[in-house]
Amino acid sequence: DHKDTPFYDTFDGQGHTILYLQIKSNNNYGGLFGHIDTTGCIKNLHLKEAFTTKSSACKYQGGIASNNNGTIMNCSVSGSTLYSLDKGFIGAIASMSSGTIINCHSTDNEFYIENETYGGGIAGSADKYILNSYSFLNKFHTKTDAHQLGGIIGASITRNVLHIENCYTHYTYTIPSCWGSAIGLANKVDIQHFYRNKENQNLYYGTAINTTSSTTGRYDSKFLINSKHISTMLNEWIDSNKYSKYTFRRWKIADDGSACFE
Repeated sequence: DHKDTPFYDTFDGQGHTILYLQIKSNNNYGGLFGHIDTTGCIKNLHLKEAFTTKSSACKYQGGIASNNNGTIMNCSVSGSTLYSLDKGFIGAIASMSSGTIINCHSTDNEFYIENETYGGGIAGSADKYILNSYSFLNKFHTKTDAHQLGGIIGASITRNVLHIENCYTHYTYTIPSCWGSAIGLANKVDIQHFYRNKENQNLYYGTAINTTSSTTGRYDSKFLINSKHISTMLNEWIDSNKYSKYTFRRWKIADDGSACFE
């Protein structure tokens, strides 16, 4: 699990779900995978009702991975509880990602955050690609507003440009003022085809520098923007074939009227 022994191969979960995983770590890195190398790939794996222990020693808490420099695709974390207690990064899919996260979702998770931690529904921090993913009804518990929180990413603080494309978030409750529906603290970020619900009055980013956005919108209670369901809009981006080297999961209307993967 330590950064000095990275995972550099491919792990295919074949669509299986791991239930009740308890993630314990005595060093900075906590996750099912500690450190994914640039050649590493984790795919087709789901965590449900996972739990990270309360440890001030472990600052970087992620569900699938603590530190991702490779690729995480077709993965999800749901109904889980994650803690980060001391100036770290916390995210359901990854704590930190300098790689690619694609076709992933985070649903109904609880994040407990203290002492200036960056928290995101998908990743605590990222500086490359978050593509075709969503964060749905996650809850952040903080003692103050002195944290940077985002529906997709907590922060992007390196010199690299983070691309958030074809993603959406959904929240129905009041969250801290430093919250951004896409990202909490943005340095260099390009947000394209991103959608958030109208109940969330906050901006796409909490604090921003050198940030661009286009084709973004706020959907209504029926997940519609100008009478068009967001699943249709998300599929239109896939059909544009912008990233031809990836295979994207298509979207459908879920039983509750929201958008989910087919």
